[in-house]
Amino acid sequence: MVNSQQSMVVRLLGTAIVAGAAWGMGPLAAQTVDNPTPSAQTAATPDAWRAAMDQLPTPGEGCFTSSFPQVEWRQTVCVTAPQRPYPPALGSGGEAVGNGNDVSAYVKNKIATATGSFPDVTGVTSEKGDVGGSPPPKPNTYTLQLNTEFFTSKACGGESGCQAWQQFVYSSSEAQAFMQYWLINYIGSKHDACPSGWFTYSPDCYTNSSGVTVADGNRIPISRLVDLRVKAAAVAGGKDTMTLYNGTTAYAVSGNDSKVDLASSWHVAEFNIFGDCCSTQAIFNAGSSLEPNVVIDDGSATAPSCLAAGYTGETNNLYFVATSTHNVSGSPPAIHFKEASAKSSTSACSSATSVGD
Repeated sequence: MVNSQQSMVVRLLGTAIVAGAAWGMGPLAAQTVDNPTPSAQTAATPDAWRAAMDQLPTPGEGCFTSSFPQVEWRQTVCVTAPQRPYPPALGSGGEAVGNGNDVSAYVKNKIATATGSFPDVTGVTSEKGDVGGSPPPKPNTYTLQLNTEFFTSKACGGESGCQAWQQFVYSSSEAQAFMQYWLINYIGSKHDACPSGWFTYSPDCYTNSSGVTVADGNRIPISRLVDLRVKAAAVAGGKDTMTLYNGTTAYAVSGNDSKVDLASSWHVAEFNIFGDCCSTQAIFNAGSSLEPNVVIDDGSATAPSCLAAGYTGETNNLYFVATSTHNVSGSPPAIHFKEASAKSSTSACSSATSVGD
C-alpha cells in the first residue's frame, strides 16, 4: 500500500510532441523525475497523449494513474485484486468466440508490448454477464483480457507438464485492472499443494498482482467500449505492466516479471472481450459487431501471423465474420479481425487481417 498523500510523479523532460501518432511506436525525449514547468509536461491532443504515455514506463512496482493532457504517472493506492479465477481454456468453444476458439497474434521474436483495442464497434446497445460466476446475468458485466500463450517457466519448480500463463485483465464488475498469473498442472508428482500465496484451482494454481481501481470504482458501460484500450508490457529482469486506457484517463499496475518470467517466453497475444471470470460468457445484443485490433511490438516492422487459438476459458456469444483486407491507420504491426452476433461458420483466421509497416 502507498500513502495517497505520497505523490510520486514521473514527467517527460521537454514538451511531449507526438503529432499524428495515434498509438505511437517511436521513441520520445529523455525522461526524468525533475519538476519541469507545466508547459513541458503536456500533450496537444488525446492521441498524442496516449502515444506519449505508451512510451513512459511506470516509475516502479505499484499502481498509477494519468489524465490528459499531463504526460506523467501519478502514484495511487493499490487495492487487493479479486480472488476470482479466469481459468485456462479446456478446449474448443465451438463456433462462438472463446474457450480456445479465438484469434491470437504470433511473432517469432519475443513480444515487448501488446495493445488491444476496439476501433470499430457497431450496433452494440447492451451486454450482460454473470457476476463472479453467479447468475442471473447483470448489465455491463465483462472482462477485457490480453492473454499470453502457455509457456515453460522455472516457476513450475520442475513439475513435469506444468506451464505458466499470464493474463492482463480489466474486470468491469470489480472496476479494477490487474494481472493474473497461472501455474497450469502444478500439482502433480513433485508438488501436492500450490506455492504460498497462490490459490488452488486443482491441479492448477493462480495468484494476482495488486489491482488498480478504475473509473472511481464504477463499471464502464459497454457503450464506452470503443474508448477502452489494454496495453500489456513485459521487461526481463524488470516489471510487467497492465495499463487500461479509458478515453483520456489511464490506469496502470506494475509487478516483477520474475513472478513467472513472461518476458523470456512471450510470443503470442490474445485480446478480446469475455465473461467476468469463471468460464462465463459476455452476452451481446443481436446486431452487435466488433473489430478487435491487437498491436504487437517485438522490435520489428513485420506483421504478426494469425494463430487460430485462444487461451482463456471465458467466452462471448459472438461469431467470427469474414472481412475484406484493409489496414488500420496508425496501428501496425497488428492483427485485426471481426466478430458479430449473426451466426457464422467463418474460421478464426479467415476473419483476420495481418497488418505490417
